[in-house]
Amino acid sequence: MSLESQIAALVSAANSLTSQVAGKMAGIDQRMESAERQFDEFTGKDFPQRVSEARSIKIYVDTTSGDDNNTGLSSSSPVKTYRKVREISGGNNTIYDIVEVRIEGGSSLLLDTAINANSEIRIVGQGGSAGSVTTLFQGFWSGNAPGRPMQPFRAPYVEIGDSTNGSMELHTAEFKDGHSWEESAGRGSAWMNYAGSMMANISRIKLRDVKVKLHDMPLSMVYMGGSMGQYATYQIVLGANCDFAVEAAGAASVNFTNSPLMLYCYENPKIPLDIIANKLTISGNIATVSELFGNLDTLNVRSSFTI
Repeated sequence: MSLESQIAALVSAANSLTSQVAGKMAGIDQRMESAERQFDEFTGKDFPQRVSEARSIKIYVDTTSGDDNNTGLSSSSPVKTYRKVREISGGNNTIYDIVEVRIEGGSSLLLDTAINANSEIRIVGQGGSAGSVTTLFQGFWSGNAPGRPMQPFRAPYVEIGDSTNGSMELHTAEFKDGHSWEESAGRGSAWMNYAGSMMANISRIKLRDVKVKLHDMPLSMVYMGGSMGQYATYQIVLGANCDFAVEAAGAASVNFTNSPLMLYCYENPKIPLDIIANKLTISGNIATVSELFGNLDTLNVRSSFTI
């Protein structure tokens, strides 16, 4: 092949390569423009709302007709147990800012594990027949701490109440006949209140239309270790129709402790506490509001009623 022919072939090949490159560049430009449009659409006006929604979850529970094989993410596909709620919400991992558990009215739910949230856990009763009662029971640990009362909420803020036409009952742990709690051997009542209260170091609790049945454990506990620490404020908000009743002690409570309290202060009693109540009713084996508090120095308490 002559030199001229070789040069012509090289020029043709170069032109072909240039054309291919130009075609690929045009394709890249189109994909870039498409990606930019998709990004603009994704970060549109509703972007903050969608980010917020992605950081929260609603899980539906019906202990009568629910099924743990359901998704739990709609009222038409409710799960049955609190353990399944834990699995859906991330297990040991704290994934969501807000975890909302919507429980079908009339359900009876055993709180036998713990769920996590960065900021808030909401327990909401919904639906059910008029006057239906949704009942929550504090369960007990198994595995490495068998018999210890479960602390089922791990979040800075816990809100519990009914949103429709019923009410809720919240039962603290009851030591029934034959109950065993091995790690409590040799421990005092103060430690048991610290380890077994339903809500531990939750800085804000809100109840609405909740009848609290206090058995052998306090509803809540706060521990400041002699300093203000991260729990510099503690607040209990009681909305409409909240009632605190002290129930009879469990048959095995003589082996442990009987502390039917709204709040127990572990070690340091000088806690800055706000208690806000629209209406607070006490009933059962209790005569005065002061009986709802253990080891509390009222020096730093601000309340809408007399303790």
